Amino acid sequence: MYKNFISASGELKIPLTNDYLFRALVQRNNHLLIALLCAILRIGEDAILSAKVLNPIILGDEVGEISVFPEVQITYRMRCRAGFGHYPEHLMLYASSISRMIENEKNGNLFHEKEWEAFFKASTWEELQELSVGKPILREAAITAYELSSYERLLYRCRKYEPEKTGTENNKETVTTVTD
Repeated sequence: MYKNFISASGELKIPLTNDYLFRALVQRNNHLLIALLCAILRIGEDAILSAKVLNPIILGDEVGEISVFPEVQITYRMRCRAGFGHYPEHLMLYASSISRMIENEKNGNLFHEKEWEAFFKASTWEELQELSVGKPILREAAITAYELSSYERLLYRCRKYEPEKTGTENNKETVTTVTD
């Protein structure tokens, strides 16, 4: 798949902020899910031992509006964030506002926020190829996106959850704590 990704060109078939595609990405690639959670929670890459999507779907199948958003269970290496209470153990992730949330961070790029922002804003394969040079997790994420974009049934479902094409705006929060 890597060779095909490197030679891919043109516009992405579905934006990476599409909720269904995002669901497919984090459900298919656990390494990507953990790296993204670390950036969102602003913790080191080794702080999360595991992350699991609790409400998996069969990719390409119809899902309800609520179940398109993955609920994630997280196991941490450490339980407590000094001075800030506990990290959440369960989260609901909403792709359509991830790049907005990361864009609003003003504290540099310690947790790779800018790379993830650029990843989700990319609109062409060439942008993803350029972003992934020297960044293994972004390369892995881009290759997973490329692989998923070859499944017509999945693309059909993605189009149902694409706010720009339907004229609706998804104003959900990026991360919702389900339980602490």
